[in-house]
Amino acid sequence: MGWSGFKVGGGSQQLEAEAAKLQKQIDKLLDLLIEADSCSVVRAYEKRIEMMEQDNRLIEQRIVFVGSKPDTFRKSFEHAIRFLANPYEIWEKGNLDLKRNVIALAFSEPLV
Repeated sequence: MGWSGFKVGGGSQQLEAEAAKLQKQIDKLLDLLIEADSCSVVRAYEKRIEMMEQDNRLIEQRIVFVGSKPDTFRKSFEHAIRFLANPYEIWEKGNLDLKRNVIALAFSEPLV
């Protein structure tokens, strides 16, 4: 299914129903997988189940974020300005990801 199959918006009840429907389809495929004799059929079922489980995880993530409000531009801008205001402090106190961000912002080309 992938992201293209998902509807934009949708409340948590709709998403939960979609997740339940997808889980039933996964269960049916698992039953067919158990009865399959051919290796190629087993691989095809496994691949389809894996894709459906990934879609189900995406739906579950969307359920978590339903109703949450994205940051305003002002709030995002303030975070960015605070980040750029003192790169040395970020370098000294930050974790590895923040240090990589400081390097990426300070140098236009990779150092290595």
